[in-house]
Amino acid sequence: MATARLGQVSSHLAGSKAPRTQIGVKNPDDVVIVQALRTPITRARKGGFKDTTSEYLLGNILRGVIERTKIDPALVEDICVGNVCPPGGGAVIARMAALYAGFPNTTSVQTVNRQCSSGLQAVVHIAHQIQAGMIDIGIGAGVESMTQFYGPKHKMIPDVISDEVMAAPEAADCLIPMGFTSENVAKDFSVDRKKQDAFAALSHQRAAKAQKEGLFDAEIYPVKTTIKDKDGNEKEIQAGMIDIGIGAGVESMTQFYGPGYRITPEQVSPEIYATKEVPDCLIPMGFTSENVANDFGISREKQDAFAALSHQRAAKAQKEGLFDAEIYPVKTTIKDKDGNKKVTTVSRDDGVRPTTTPQTLAKLKPAFTAEGSTTAGNASQVSDGAAAVLLMKRSRAVELGLPIQGKLIASAVAGVPPRIMGVGPAYAVPAVLKKTGLTVDQLDIVELNEAFASQSVYSIEKLGLDINKVNPKGGAIAFGHPLGCTGARQISTLLTELKRQDKRVGCTTMCIGGGFGMAAVFESEH
Repeated sequence: MATARLGQVSSHLAGSKAPRTQIGVKNPDDVVIVQALRTPITRARKGGFKDTTSEYLLGNILRGVIERTKIDPALVEDICVGNVCPPGGGAVIARMAALYAGFPNTTSVQTVNRQCSSGLQAVVHIAHQIQAGMIDIGIGAGVESMTQFYGPKHKMIPDVISDEVMAAPEAADCLIPMGFTSENVAKDFSVDRKKQDAFAALSHQRAAKAQKEGLFDAEIYPVKTTIKDKDGNEKEIQAGMIDIGIGAGVESMTQFYGPGYRITPEQVSPEIYATKEVPDCLIPMGFTSENVANDFGISREKQDAFAALSHQRAAKAQKEGLFDAEIYPVKTTIKDKDGNKKVTTVSRDDGVRPTTTPQTLAKLKPAFTAEGSTTAGNASQVSDGAAAVLLMKRSRAVELGLPIQGKLIASAVAGVPPRIMGVGPAYAVPAVLKKTGLTVDQLDIVELNEAFASQSVYSIEKLGLDINKVNPKGGAIAFGHPLGCTGARQISTLLTELKRQDKRVGCTTMCIGGGFGMAAVFESEH
């Protein structure tokens, strides 16, 4: 810790901007982690959560945070949930999960999708809200049921919501269509039809007047596009009524509203698709792994050796009970092959294979190209799981008498070429280290998401990381990568391992589909 602090001081004296949060210095305004917790991670469609829904997983981990900390749920002002696959951005199921967990309807809920870093981004969102004074206490979480939502044509209806969550007060109300909620407001608060029509007419009159007087011109950026008439004939027009900016908002409800949508090259406008690197954004992740391996000479032998090490470390950690402190067991129902239901408690990751060796992995066929090196054995598993992190200012934690696991020092994102998106950590880690004034050598543990062995090996070699410090309990190749969950899960894994090893400073990092990397630095306060 002293070395890390000296590094920050030296960086400051050299002219670098000092980070807001200092290692080894306890400030009342520090954003601290009171509890970081995760569910077990299980194999999608095969494991312990194959019959467990996304909102039930999330609801249980949120309950776990309340149970472990004894915090009054009403004190939590906002919950941000990272997820990737659910329809509607997972907004409805996140709200239902929070209500099921025991949070009142006064606790707000939001969701975020930054692909594989969604869970970390959710935590960072909450930290930023606390730093800005928007909220005092919040939870950053992540969830993914890849059994339930991975792939196209998934639709959320009451029948796919768990009975336990649907039975929670107000949870079922989250599925009421918006138009019916309007009727409820009108009825409950006596807002008559005349008032509603008068307000709607006034809106149109004001907008028409503003449009006629050119009052929208300064805020609108005209868009040149092509429109089809009823006969399919195309016509080029100059359209203007959309909002585009650096802080942007966009929605084509014509293109994506409803279930079963998936982006294909045919759905992307020719003008956009002709832009350099844009087609690369649609390359399946497995092929980007092959690109990394080919571009940087990461051999099949290196990939299989790394994958085997992940399983061996995870198996050893599991046998020694090293995951127990970070896992919140989940009581759920599972169906056998005949459809018979059985209540069970899932308490451990079920994707770990203790007998995995480089030799057994070498027998697997390439998964994406005939001559490739990425296989089902040296890539992350498709999985189900959830994680949650309770954050607040240090002063608030002290006031409430809550223990502090650690604190967030800084986070950073970095863009990389989409065709080799897996190299993201090699650029995100230096970015966050620059913010903190630390060097790679001053990191005690690095939790690197093992999306693929190819990109993991590349990132480790490029950064000059000590392999003994990277994923000491194994990683996603061994126990899985539930997309939205991983970023939050890594924080729990990191803090519990820093405590076990009596170390202080760690980093979590991952590559992100589309061509990005994200990293964050944490300090344990065990």
